[in-house]
Amino acid sequence: MLAIAGTAMLNQPPPVVTLTAAPAPVVDDNSDWPARAQATIASLSRQLEIVAQTEQAWGAFAARRDGDTPRPAALELLLGRKTLLMQQRTVLESEMVTWGAIAPAAADLADYDQQLADLDQQLTGVVPQPPSAAHEASLRSLREQRDAVATRRDAKYEELVLLQSAAQDTRDRPLPDARDLTLPLATEVIKAINDAAQQDRAWRLPW
Repeated sequence: MLAIAGTAMLNQPPPVVTLTAAPAPVVDDNSDWPARAQATIASLSRQLEIVAQTEQAWGAFAARRDGDTPRPAALELLLGRKTLLMQQRTVLESEMVTWGAIAPAAADLADYDQQLADLDQQLTGVVPQPPSAAHEASLRSLREQRDAVATRRDAKYEELVLLQSAAQDTRDRPLPDARDLTLPLATEVIKAINDAAQQDRAWRLPW
């Protein structure tokens, strides 16, 4: 987390910023893809929090100097990394939605298969009767029900195939690097803030 101590009053030392990073999530290469993806998302989110905290610290520091402070190169690199991290997290979250939809789709497909089996059993178990309007209407209703269920079942099957294909594609692609490559850049920015703050302090001290 970022902490700012002190005040910005002219007769007091300027703020000194400290950056503390939490331990990075561990991504186990032997676990299944959703677990590894979730751990990677956690890492990306944690790095984005560091970016946000660093941006806030720099904004407060620059405002105290009325914006008359050039942005360090590390800050520009950090903002570029922020864009990359957000893109990677968005893609992974979308892929997690796809993986999460597979089990419900498979359950729906199994339910439709069971309904079809029940309707087929009813149709094959119909006892032949003398022709009558009521008997024909009953058979027609069963056939229409079966056709409707079969249509929904086929659509669900196609949906499941697409979901499984998309999931396999994500499994075959490497996950984003879960290592914290953001903290070194953020640390450079914080160092620039602290160095400038120390210079301000030395300039303001009465000798």
